[in-house]
Amino acid sequence: MNGAEIREHVCVGWLYAEDPNPLLQAKNCIITPHIAWATKEARSRLLDLAVDNIQAFVDGNPKNVVLPRNIVKA
Repeated sequence: MNGAEIREHVCVGWLYAEDPNPLLQAKNCIITPHIAWATKEARSRLLDLAVDNIQAFVDGNPKNVVLPRNIVKA
């Protein structure tokens, strides 16, 4: 999206910007949606991790367990 397009989107309410956001003026700034991280590879890794965690739980070896400090695991 070029600067004119960003300005237009801000004006019609499709893009929110702080008053005034200097990043909108920066020539070397790339603005991406919040899901920019969600590549196919990243989603595949997340799914693999979820499956591994569920399998570990079913096998009696839960991973990434967080316990309050006052609870001692038996």
